[in-house]
Amino acid sequence: MEFRHFVQLIAIGLQARIPMHMTGFPGVGKTEFTKSLEAGFDRVGIKCKVMVLIGSIREPQDFGGFPVSTPDGVRLLPMAWALDAQRLAEDGYLVVVFLDELTTVPPTTQAAMLRLLTENVCGELRLPDYEPGKGGVSYLCASNAVEWAAGGQEIQAPMANRLWHGEFPMDHETWCDLMVSDFPPPGSMPVLPADYLGRYHHGQRATIAAYVRAAGREAWLAPPTDPARRSGPWPSGRTWYLASRFLAAIDAVSPGNRVLQGAALAGLVGDQALPFMEYREALNLPDPEDILKDPRRFV
Repeated sequence: MEFRHFVQLIAIGLQARIPMHMTGFPGVGKTEFTKSLEAGFDRVGIKCKVMVLIGSIREPQDFGGFPVSTPDGVRLLPMAWALDAQRLAEDGYLVVVFLDELTTVPPTTQAAMLRLLTENVCGELRLPDYEPGKGGVSYLCASNAVEWAAGGQEIQAPMANRLWHGEFPMDHETWCDLMVSDFPPPGSMPVLPADYLGRYHHGQRATIAAYVRAAGREAWLAPPTDPARRSGPWPSGRTWYLASRFLAAIDAVSPGNRVLQGAALAGLVGDQALPFMEYREALNLPDPEDILKDPRRFV
């Protein structure tokens, strides 16, 4: 995938409240790219704040809440970062909580992140989901490969199945272009309309449901037998639903963009992306009887 397409995909995914995860070698610019999203979104009229949380120095209480004894019993109080995120979201900001160095996060802390990613809950605080034009919280993660991470930990399967996965596509030529221009913030960020789910989501859900019904259980749920692959994308009911929202968002800003559609699907449902796209293409083929009746219409 070209870098410009990756930027578009990240921008769409964050606005659609898809937890995003990018991987790459150390030093290729994942963290600095994430910080530059503030200025990139600002250029298109979206107030954005990136909050960086380094996984290796965080504890389960940072995400699950800090237990405090009160007259009403033990309460799980949210940490300061969550209160700051809530305040910014209520002021209309797209708050990007950046969970960096994900492959340095021990399993106990990953477990505490699960509810945060799916329900946006920290302790007993419900953070607002991002909605176009209203503000809210979205999540972006980054990691190095386990063998390149300091004290590397595999991403656990329950965590991996909550994320879109993609490689940070920085190569030497792109880096040289950005180096000459002093690494400017990304431009031409797509902006989701407020009604994108109402207009496009039902059609995507219906198409996915039809495909899974036709393809069978293995298309719906297929956890990899290889432990290493469990840290990446694989199909489940959750990832198919995330895919339906992601595809709806792409249709709203870049209809028919197969590059973005393919990357969105591959990063969520893995090997099922290609057969699903082939199935969807077959649905768009004209009826053979219509071709026989009037061949010139299809030339």
